[in-house]
Amino acid sequence: MPASETDAGRVEIELVTAAASPPTKVTPTDGHYFTALKAVIQEVWRCGDKPLPVLPFLLPGLTDSRHYERLSANGALKWLPTAMSRAHDLRRVHGTDERSSLLNLRGAMCTAARVMQALCGAEGAAAAGGGGGQHSEL
Repeated sequence: MPASETDAGRVEIELVTAAASPPTKVTPTDGHYFTALKAVIQEVWRCGDKPLPVLPFLLPGLTDSRHYERLSANGALKWLPTAMSRAHDLRRVHGTDERSSLLNLRGAMCTAARVMQALCGAEGAAAAGGGGGQHSEL
């Protein structure tokens, strides 16, 4: 028999959070690290002659950044290294038919290398095999 509105007073709901991880810290958007990441993304990823908007967003779920959080006062720098140009692209992340284009892979590698150059200097990025330059037009 389905529950009715009159049953609402007799139902108890208990929130169990023992297995949940607390949310990770949010990198301030006006800080040095986010500013550097934004500049690199706008350098590497282009849409014609206009810079792409770089926006913070909440990711529902866990990432590996929680393992690195203790290394930084502002949390780990998080970014999604892929172009999402179609409405269905976001649904593919960890979903049915998950894949990424070679163009996105190249852009992710260029972005990671340039972020290392921007934050660690050219020597640190060279050790990681970093390159530079503009990636593509989207």
